[in-house]
Amino acid sequence: MELKAQEDSLPAKEVLSRFEKSYIRAKSVFQPGSKEIRDVAFELGKKIFFAGDHFRSINYFEESQKIFLQQNETFSKEYYLLLRDLSVAYYLTGSYEKALDSNLQNRELVKRLLGKESIEYGNILINLASISQYLQNYEATAQYLEELETLESSMQKSSDYDDLLYSMSVIFGELGNLNKSIVYLEKCLQNSLPDDGMITYKENQLSGLYYGSKDFDKAIEVHLKRLERTQHLEGKTSYEYISALHDLVKSYEAAGKYEAAIAAHQEALQLTGEVYGTAGFSYAYSLSKVAATHIYFDKYDDAIPILQEALQLFDREENENLYLLCQFYLGQAYFYDDQYSKAIEPLKASLTSAQGQDSYNLFLLSESYRKLQDFQEAIIFLDQAIEMAPVYNEKYLKNYSESKALLLQEMGRNEDALELVRKANSETLRDLETGFSFRSYSEKRALLDEVLYKFELQQSFGYRYQQSQELVEMNLNNTLVQKGLLLNSSRSILEDLATSNDTGVKNVLFEYNRLKEKITELEILGEDGDFRKQVEQQLGEQESQLSRYYNLKSQKNLSLNKSWKNIQENLKSDEVAIEFTYYQFHDSKQWTDSIFYGAYLITRDAAPRFISLFESRKLKDLMHQKSPEELYSLRGAVARSFKPSGLGELFNLIWAPLEPYLGDASRIYFAPDGLLHQVSFAALQDGKNESLSTKYELVQLSSTAVLAEPDEEKESRTAFLLIGGIDYGKGIDLEVKANKSRGESWNYLPGTRAEIENIAKILRKEKKQFSKLSGKEASEENFKQLSGTSPAVLHIATHGFFFEDQQRSRDTVATDRSKYFREAENPLLRSGLIFSGANFAWTGKDTPASLEDGILTALEISNLDLSGTALVVLSACETGLGDIEGSEGVFGLQRAFKMAGVDTIIMSLWQVPDLETAEFMQQFYEKYFEKRNFRKAFFETQRIMQKKYKDHPEKWAAFVMVE
Repeated sequence: MELKAQEDSLPAKEVLSRFEKSYIRAKSVFQPGSKEIRDVAFELGKKIFFAGDHFRSINYFEESQKIFLQQNETFSKEYYLLLRDLSVAYYLTGSYEKALDSNLQNRELVKRLLGKESIEYGNILINLASISQYLQNYEATAQYLEELETLESSMQKSSDYDDLLYSMSVIFGELGNLNKSIVYLEKCLQNSLPDDGMITYKENQLSGLYYGSKDFDKAIEVHLKRLERTQHLEGKTSYEYISALHDLVKSYEAAGKYEAAIAAHQEALQLTGEVYGTAGFSYAYSLSKVAATHIYFDKYDDAIPILQEALQLFDREENENLYLLCQFYLGQAYFYDDQYSKAIEPLKASLTSAQGQDSYNLFLLSESYRKLQDFQEAIIFLDQAIEMAPVYNEKYLKNYSESKALLLQEMGRNEDALELVRKANSETLRDLETGFSFRSYSEKRALLDEVLYKFELQQSFGYRYQQSQELVEMNLNNTLVQKGLLLNSSRSILEDLATSNDTGVKNVLFEYNRLKEKITELEILGEDGDFRKQVEQQLGEQESQLSRYYNLKSQKNLSLNKSWKNIQENLKSDEVAIEFTYYQFHDSKQWTDSIFYGAYLITRDAAPRFISLFESRKLKDLMHQKSPEELYSLRGAVARSFKPSGLGELFNLIWAPLEPYLGDASRIYFAPDGLLHQVSFAALQDGKNESLSTKYELVQLSSTAVLAEPDEEKESRTAFLLIGGIDYGKGIDLEVKANKSRGESWNYLPGTRAEIENIAKILRKEKKQFSKLSGKEASEENFKQLSGTSPAVLHIATHGFFFEDQQRSRDTVATDRSKYFREAENPLLRSGLIFSGANFAWTGKDTPASLEDGILTALEISNLDLSGTALVVLSACETGLGDIEGSEGVFGLQRAFKMAGVDTIIMSLWQVPDLETAEFMQQFYEKYFEKRNFRKAFFETQRIMQKKYKDHPEKWAAFVMVE
């Protein structure tokens, strides 16, 4: 907000004194409430405001306002100016509600006085949006900005119009809407006059916005335009041109364009030499810029001699700051080149006496001494870095404290380290909860990656310091927090806001869903250009807005207060909860290439216990050496001979270390992590060839944290939908293979028709409402129509597909649909379900424009609303597979249905035999109507099938139920 008033050319104190005398004289001469006193009070208020005493200025503004009201002269430009300036004074003194009220009054006045298309009206809308944003009334902020956007193009073009556009850019930027911030700043620049002194500043801001949105090519484009304009106006030998070259390098660096960055620096260096000579400050400064870019691109051998040359070109006493900068760069180059002993001298030489300016220098000194095993010096400099860090940057303080904890661990001072870890963990959880309250999905994901790095450090500490029960409990709670956090956050926001009657919320939800569908369409088409980036940016803005609405309006605000104690309270004496985890190992000196798996055990009457299990490579080797059929040994495949040794090896690796701590447990809740999502725990066999499913009732969960959540019944829908016996189109005689190549197609599955008919008989017997989709009716269109009205139970018997990540180049052009799905970057496009007519698109034939192609990807499923469905049964091949993505688990059909709102899913880990699948499913529904419980029905079915096919777990163990 800006106060606009004319200043006299006299010194401020003299002006203020003169107006105070005028005010006193007016009070003695004129009647109280007169126009003269009103006008002098207003002018005096402005002078006091500009003198910096905003609180006192309000007294005179309010006196003037009172007289305006008494005289009933509020329909005037003078009263508009008073309200404008009074609102600014209120704002700057923290009286935001009064500032809001003054602007609301002015809005109505200016609407009548000057019209809605006036610049003055636009400025009031900007003020209202700014104040509402500060008051966290984002709905009102959005409404004011929406009105302004509809009016702005019809306003008179002038310098004031430029200011309005610039203000719009600023506020959209503050709201995180970089796309609109860019739009209005570009519009502002297009409307600016050539002699506008702010053009360079605005261009730098625009390139910064593109930089922030990671569109580095656009940032470079803006810099190049600035360079061209500066050359035209100032000449290539001007300071402005040389400075523009150096600024251009920042965007080249971010875009990874090393050669272009160095070329720009070299041009600046050559021009500097021509203008200022090749000795002295200017040339040395340009050399330091070149060296900094070499360091950015890890070219330390190139940077070091350049810095040594620069230090010889100027007098330190005359150019102290440049001397310190060059020494710092030199020390940095030596450090990152692993020349720690050489780094110490220049880093020490770079230290200043200014508080807070040496934080990173001190940190690198500490790290140099640590690398040289001089821990005493290392901790001295690290403590100094920590002492200065708060002045410099709070983030640095956290990183340095983390480094000190590692240093103390390396020194064997584990209890001192634990104290720092405890404090850091609380701050990390606080930052995570705050960040998730207003960020978009991609921003949340980036934040979570930072947090997982810290959690892995703490897990590594727990592995090395196993006698600390506090670390066990801290790391367990962190594991409960992180598992599925992105998924659960998104689901909570969408499910809660979907019930809102707020118009603003409904509008944002509508736009969010529209943009999600557009992104899905673009991904399926393989579009990866500027338009897709723009849509993704817009989607991120809507996600941020939804997060804000949820934080402000919901009664169920996201809480990261997860505790194993809440799980323990819900366990019975014969129950155990096992939370599996995995993490990259840090040995307190550096990250290793080892990924460790472990398990947290929670029982009813004891503190949790951590059991370290194995290194990831051991499980990978075992799973790569043996196919699923060999490990456990298909829908549409022939079962191979079963290798019992695989189950024993898996048991010894995963489960045997846990057995001594399970006691008399009969039911075990467990939540897999990482590669363990691909393991059928029920089929694992001990040394006596006894399967786990015969010893325990196994309940697989997405996280054991769900045991602490109240059971929430789905709305009372009771209908079942059975899908099977699908007509996939021509090519039904071809055999389905695990890794399909061009021209192959999906074969008809006669067993699926029999399967749903048998289930239908059970439902008729139980007098349950149901419907079926078969043949051509089992289409993708009909499935998508379930969104918002999905049945209680959804049973899908069809082909499923999942393709491993092939690291596809984005430049590759898919020649047919199967190739595209196989090579897609997004894992939710590499898994899906097959519906009627899919063979046409799969084999490269055109599908009628009015029809879906029959290939329902996980990405498309994730956009649906299936929140009315309690259970999805995926009676298909490999529907439980997907990419493993950190703490978020499996990115495939499982995640897609969870994102769509489904709570419980039955799916398969490998290709399953057709006949035995139908038998398993029929058994499951019979048991469900006997037990009236999905979990119990699944467990009983597994036991029946396991008993019948004792030596053939490939016929029953592929199916898992995840809650």
